[in-house]
Amino acid sequence: MRFRSVVVGLVALIVASPTGFASAEGAGGPCNGNTTPLQRIEAHLIGKASRTAPKVIVHVESNADGVITGELVFERGRDRVLVERWCRLWSGGNEGESSHEGVVHLLGTDTQRDGTQRLVRVDVKSSEGGKVRVRTRSLSHGGHSESVESEHGWTSLTGEGWLPLSRLRIRSVLG
Repeated sequence: MRFRSVVVGLVALIVASPTGFASAEGAGGPCNGNTTPLQRIEAHLIGKASRTAPKVIVHVESNADGVITGELVFERGRDRVLVERWCRLWSGGNEGESSHEGVVHLLGTDTQRDGTQRLVRVDVKSSEGGKVRVRTRSLSHGGHSESVESEHGWTSLTGEGWLPLSRLRIRSVLG
């Protein structure tokens, strides 16, 4: 498993860049936004994945250039999401939105069994002992008409609200 994580990280480092993904989606694409550099997020919701209880593991890091590497594994029953490519990491929300204070957001893509890609958004809240939610949206829905910061159009994989984390560590990565 450790070898797989290293390979996934190296592949992501080679192919992922915020500008490359945004240009693939056209001007104003879903990843057309600033990435917070030098951040590391480790979030775990550990337990036996069942039809009702999900398992969530997030290990993500951004470098000084805003390139994001790492992985998200989400499992619930037979449902599994593995983010293949990260494109954006940011903190907080739109100006004046107090509901997003202390929240780190991650945006990436995964490929479903039928071959279609979708956006995957992970929101991690450091307050209340650490909480997480994982949502998806079709790439065609999130492209040009609506900001990824918008709450509309997302399908929650973690149910309504936020799930408590078993472990959370968010920190700045020093050079």
